[in-house]
Amino acid sequence: MSDIYGKTYITDGLKTGLMVISATACIFLTAVPCFAQAARRPEQSGQLNNMVIEGETRIQVKGDKPAEASELDPKEYVDKFIVSYVRENNPAEKLSVSYSLYLPSQLTSDAVLSPWRGRLIEPPVLSLLVKTPPGVNVANWRLVIANDQGKVFRIMKGKGNPPANIVWDGMDDSGEPLLVGHPYAYSLAVLDKFDVPTYLFGKSVTVRGLVLKNSGRLNIIIDTAALFEKGLKFSTNGYVYARETQDRLRKFLDRDITIRVYGNDADLAQREADIIKDFLEDSLHLNKGTIAAKGQPAGKSNYQRTEITADKS
Repeated sequence: MSDIYGKTYITDGLKTGLMVISATACIFLTAVPCFAQAARRPEQSGQLNNMVIEGETRIQVKGDKPAEASELDPKEYVDKFIVSYVRENNPAEKLSVSYSLYLPSQLTSDAVLSPWRGRLIEPPVLSLLVKTPPGVNVANWRLVIANDQGKVFRIMKGKGNPPANIVWDGMDDSGEPLLVGHPYAYSLAVLDKFDVPTYLFGKSVTVRGLVLKNSGRLNIIIDTAALFEKGLKFSTNGYVYARETQDRLRKFLDRDITIRVYGNDADLAQREADIIKDFLEDSLHLNKGTIAAKGQPAGKSNYQRTEITADKS
């Protein structure tokens, strides 16, 4: 007989009957008619070929992973490689860094008691705690922040040991804010007195909601994709963003509030702006029409976002 691995076992009573091989194959393919077919075609004796029944091949080979095989986790090997790479290129005795921390700029803010606080980020966007071991002389340092296009977005540098706390306010070198919803990568380079570099690479930073205050003007920028889901309604996270926006606007109700949604489809952007407007007017108990809502094209930059401003008239 033939087992599932294709091995053939011949008992003493069947040594002279090698035709049992083809007969056994017939048993697996179809019950009785196969014996009749084998009898009608003796020239096929001893052969085990694929049989096509109703257009389907009935003899197939399938390989199964042994039950005792261990599961392979590629993440484990990737993590090991990254650790070994960092250790090789960034000697621990030269510098130690606590990687990115998202910090609200004012823990004593009047909005801190809001249950919705935490999604909208106020500068600083990034805070690095740097510790230089005693006896290590650093000639200069440089923090480079690059955008998702690989272009340098911001450079911060200095001579001597780096400060204990290096912070990034989310602005580029010209004072323009980062693009919400877009990742940014950062790296810290340190040169010792012998010009031997040490590089520390951090995780990417993505901010989906940014709060900027300047001369009494409030500007909230949110990634529109984080606000809505299909069907023109707030997503779960979008509802949280809207609630936190509501709380931050409470002290600016005497200002002109405007919602601008920038998107590829101006009509869709207008409907999204109207949804935000209706929500804020209802939740803040404002009269209809108090808040202005505008949908605008994203333009050549294709930077899609929602901007909510409260400014003096």
